[in-house]
Amino acid sequence: MNYSIFIDKTLKIVRYKHCGLITSDAIEEAWAEFLKMPEFTQQKFNLLSDYRNGKFDIPIDFFTRNYKLYESN
Repeated sequence: MNYSIFIDKTLKIVRYKHCGLITSDAIEEAWAEFLKMPEFTQQKFNLLSDYRNGKFDIPIDFFTRNYKLYESN
């Protein structure tokens, strides 16, 4: 896990910082955590994603495969 999640209750922001190698699995793992958080799902906190110190390692065909999956729903 190369990411951290911090909840700023004053600003109503979920801060998500990802560094190092960023894979599609890591992003899916982070989103699974966001969807369990009442601040994000019920209290409507905004999401601030910070990828400044990260390097994406996601193949292009990942997006086309998943786009077709979502398009069919």
